[in-house]
Amino acid sequence: MAKNNGTAMTGGLERLQDILTVGVLAGVGIFMAAVSFKSGRTAGETAGIAAAWALYIMSLSSLLCGELNLGMIPQAFTALLVFLITAYHGLPYSGARTAVICIVSLLTVLRIVYIAVSVVMLRAAKASSAGEARVLLVLGARMRNGKPGKVMRSRLDKAIEILNKNENAVCVLTGGRLNPNEPAEAEVMRDYLLAHGIDGSRLLTEENSTTTYENMSMSRAILEREGLGCSVGIVTNGFHQFRAQKIAKASGLEPTPVNSPTPWQLAVQYWLREVLCVLQMLVAMK
Repeated sequence: MAKNNGTAMTGGLERLQDILTVGVLAGVGIFMAAVSFKSGRTAGETAGIAAAWALYIMSLSSLLCGELNLGMIPQAFTALLVFLITAYHGLPYSGARTAVICIVSLLTVLRIVYIAVSVVMLRAAKASSAGEARVLLVLGARMRNGKPGKVMRSRLDKAIEILNKNENAVCVLTGGRLNPNEPAEAEVMRDYLLAHGIDGSRLLTEENSTTTYENMSMSRAILEREGLGCSVGIVTNGFHQFRAQKIAKASGLEPTPVNSPTPWQLAVQYWLREVLCVLQMLVAMK
């Protein structure tokens, strides 16, 4: 019962995040549309507003994969930042201009923080070393209608590549049930690997975790039970690798990064969302 409650809570949180994302995107879009068509703008202002709209449209790219993502919000805010600077730079000094300056300043500070965290994440994203990993730990990701989504498939395809090269390697698939009406992520991942010719004797599943922290701690228990040691190749996307490595080490694992490619439609949004998660992790560690 407790686990079902946890699953329902996690699913409810995801729905709230989706509602927040839709609300912010709609608000930014409506505001920009209401202000964009003011007459008498210079060519420079028109170009700047066009650039802001291009950034806004790019923030919607993950919809091509049928996904909503918190990472869409900072990208939309970047479009709003460009828009405000362009559309309101000529305002006379007034309460409205002061408000715009405050908003632009806040968004600029947030962008600086994002860039600083991204530099750290980028180092981990480039440090892939699949090598001769004896144990792979594949982290779950979003599904679509009970099937692997694009991010999950990219991780599984990377695992298949390594398992085919190293016949002695085994794989732990970790991810629980975020939606009570869908199977566990680990179960779906196992079915995918079996369908691609990987022997079931090489696959272990952890089907109860709903966070990266639980992925690591519950997978470690399986590794100990099976006598596989603590050295693992963490199979995840580059944007996720920094946080995954930190949490794995905190959980007593000895991880090496194994990065899978991120689908282009999702790359920016997932990266920006992960910055938020990294900031949350760093605050929690203090």
